[in-house]
Amino acid sequence: MKFTECVGLPAYNDDQIVIKTKGVSMQFKDIMTAMDALIGFDDYEPGMECIGRVVAIGKNVARDPKNNLQIGDPVVAFAHKYGHLLRTYGVADPLSVQKIPESMYKVEYAGIFIVFITAYYSLHVRAGGIKPGQTILIHAAAGGVGQAAVKLCQLWGANIIASASASKQQFLRETYGLEHV
Repeated sequence: MKFTECVGLPAYNDDQIVIKTKGVSMQFKDIMTAMDALIGFDDYEPGMECIGRVVAIGKNVARDPKNNLQIGDPVVAFAHKYGHLLRTYGVADPLSVQKIPESMYKVEYAGIFIVFITAYYSLHVRAGGIKPGQTILIHAAAGGVGQAAVKLCQLWGANIIASASASKQQFLRETYGLEHV
């Protein structure tokens, strides 16, 4: 990994959006790639998600009636396979950029979107939804996605059984009020 000074906006095409990043999360994939623990990601750069403001919009995106983004909007953006958002300015496809309320435009929120989307997709889409009173086992509940799954299941009224390493069990009990860890 190397650091390079960025001057001015990066190159982008008519189908992309440029975001001035405020915060970038370091996901599991970023860490594993930095440690050379993943095969096939030679072109990967850290930065799977960021929070920032729109600073440029490609011509085709601006003309699209489905586009609701404007310059200056606070957004969260997700990268595709090869990251590239750990930069002063990130380039993203419009389908991976979502406007957020000003109240969520905080650097500490940069890392919550992917974990909650992953947990939601796993529980609601893949597992068919969680019903109130249903019992669910959440493995690795102290990790990012695990904690998001715990919060979602609590919102949905599920009974939670959580697994975690011995050193994290008390954290889960105290933070989330879990009884079965």
